[in-house]
Amino acid sequence: VFDGCENLHTVKLPYNPDTTFVIPMATFSWCGNLKSIEFPANTRRIEQMAFYRTGIENLDFTTITSDVFVEGYYTFSACNNLQSVKANGNFKFGSTILDTFQDCKALKTVTINGSVDDDIKITPDAFRFCDNLESVEVYRLKGSGEPNEMDSVFVGCKKLQRVISTCPPELNKFGYCCFDGCEGLKEVPNPTQAFLINDYAFNGCAALE
Repeated sequence: VFDGCENLHTVKLPYNPDTTFVIPMATFSWCGNLKSIEFPANTRRIEQMAFYRTGIENLDFTTITSDVFVEGYYTFSACNNLQSVKANGNFKFGSTILDTFQDCKALKTVTINGSVDDDIKITPDAFRFCDNLESVEVYRLKGSGEPNEMDSVFVGCKKLQRVISTCPPELNKFGYCCFDGCEGLKEVPNPTQAFLINDYAFNGCAALE
């Protein structure tokens, strides 16, 4: 729709209480000067590459009141000005998604709040090569139950120090290369039930205590 609109700087999407809102595939991709966006409260789905290589500086999903699903590949990937992501428990990684925030080089913090039964299933490669990511805090981290659960989620996040699950995490495993190359990692969530650690899950995590 707006693919490659280099002079687009800010977007306020319309709110219609009688329907749900969907941001289709590649809607704002390659909008390198798009700095901010305001999501309507009834945003239901954000599709593949919707914000690929935009100039977005902060993502705030907390104004969305419906369950919002991020679907497909590279939805917010390579947004090199993105510094923070904030969301509530209604934020969901869709079952078809990979590489959601891959290569967001300036991203430092991710906070996903929640209450009661809320949980977040982080899909493979979600934060791959986010070089400056320092902390991820979620309400309850939950495993997907899929064979690729937690595979390569934080691979190459050299400055990542901690991943915190406020409630006890419900993970089946730390997947293949989950924290591979996280040189500064000091703290990870500790599942209360039996879990697996796959090959290279903590490869190169020299600071882990």
